[in-house]
Amino acid sequence: MEVQILAADAPPELVARIDADARERNVTFQEAVVSALAKRFKVRRTASVRSYVDTPQGTTIHVKVSVDLRTQLRLQAAERNGTLRGVILDELAKHYGLPAVSTDRRSRSR
Repeated sequence: MEVQILAADAPPELVARIDADARERNVTFQEAVVSALAKRFKVRRTASVRSYVDTPQGTTIHVKVSVDLRTQLRLQAAERNGTLRGVILDELAKHYGLPAVSTDRRSRSR
């Protein structure tokens, strides 16, 4: 079973780096994201066989993950007193050699 998590307001340089990695490896953007997170949290998974498709990426990363990976992300968020969004973006930033992303809650402006 897979669940979807949205990581909004991703840094544009992170999105660009993920897209470049996906293109280079000829995998989907989703596969690049999930494979990096699964590797970091040592969660076994079956890789997608879909090829890279050039689609415009915004700043919201849609992540479809297994329940096991979501559990690991939640545990990490609890340990850091942060959010799932923050943990996902921070771990991806580390994976791609970019500056850390805050795992704290974002302030909401109205």
